[in-house]
Amino acid sequence: MTPPPPRSASPLRLTVLLCAAEVMVMLGNAFPALLPQFQADWQLNNGELGWLSGMYYVGYVLATLPLVALTDARDPRRIYLAAALLAALSTLGFALLAQGFWSAMLLRLLGGVSLAGTYMVGLRIITDRTEGRTQSRAIAFYTSHFAIGNAASVWIAGTAARWIGWQGAYHLAAIGAAVALLIMLFGIAPSAKPETPVHWRQALDLRPALRNHRALGYNLAYACHGWELFAFRSFLVSFLIFAAQGRGYPLGLSAVDLAGFILLLGLPGSVSGNELVLRFGRERVIAGVMFGSALVGLAVAVSAGGSLWLFLPLLVCYGMTVAGESAAVTGGAVTAAAQGRRGATLAVHSILGFAVAAPAPVAFGYLLDLGGGESVHSAWILAFAALSLGVALGPILLFIMFRRAARQASS
Repeated sequence: MTPPPPRSASPLRLTVLLCAAEVMVMLGNAFPALLPQFQADWQLNNGELGWLSGMYYVGYVLATLPLVALTDARDPRRIYLAAALLAALSTLGFALLAQGFWSAMLLRLLGGVSLAGTYMVGLRIITDRTEGRTQSRAIAFYTSHFAIGNAASVWIAGTAARWIGWQGAYHLAAIGAAVALLIMLFGIAPSAKPETPVHWRQALDLRPALRNHRALGYNLAYACHGWELFAFRSFLVSFLIFAAQGRGYPLGLSAVDLAGFILLLGLPGSVSGNELVLRFGRERVIAGVMFGSALVGLAVAVSAGGSLWLFLPLLVCYGMTVAGESAAVTGGAVTAAAQGRRGATLAVHSILGFAVAAPAPVAFGYLLDLGGGESVHSAWILAFAALSLGVALGPILLFIMFRRAARQASS
């Protein structure tokens, strides 16, 4: 007996289901929560830890073009199902096969491939089936659930590892990916055929999307956002261990508990940023959030190890700003995309974003080593300064590309 076909979803139901699936898949990125343990068990320096963190995003970049661009020519649901299956298998494989730097590198790479086929493909499903303000808010909620996935993966993995070991934590994460596959299989109906179908070879041609200077401006800003966010996420647990200086955090919170809470703040940060866009304008809000995040991030690094009454409020603020422009820049890229080229535009969005995100943890780790290691305060300030410079570049690139778009339109 065959299962009944999935029924068509309302915009609200569609968004809820895809957000739930997104969080379930992202449980597989448990590595940052367990980074201190892997450093001790496998005798790794901070640069090597950066490579293992960044390899996840290398896999994402390598898979984005064939998977996301092809959504202009194929049903995104089919791509999502295959990627969710890969997420379950690669996460289970990490639990069973990861024994050191090189085996972990390969499995992290495969995990990144699965993220490319779920996160951005899921976004394409939402943008195809919503429009107007409903679409803007759906994008905001979906992209902000990236923060919930980040927070859940850190907290669940870190907590589970205390009781059942890191391998057990990865087994739980594999179950999460399997749940995401079932949500897509039974909860989301296949896409209708596009009115103007694109041949797969045309879908893989990114040149028209790259010539769209307005969309490219948002995509470059997203790359600067990724530089800051993913390096911060990768080393957050280690940073919080340093900042505690052996004195602990209020309410008995561990570094893992606090890291999960800080990452969770990306949800209200991203949603609030999108609501501000609807009121004050997209470019103004993006610039304000990114410049503000650069300043707050540097202040967090400087205050680490000092008074918790100063450090913790700044950290909470940073947890909001570090993700505050995410929905705004992604929504901008979607609205600026040319007709029939949304998949290609989102592919450029992902490639640029994660091509910059991938080396960010590596650079962060090497800057830590250059500054004297994770126990030296000035090393953390140096590494965070690099994040601040990167995110502050985002509004500048956005302005430059908009100037080019204006000249292009007037010529």
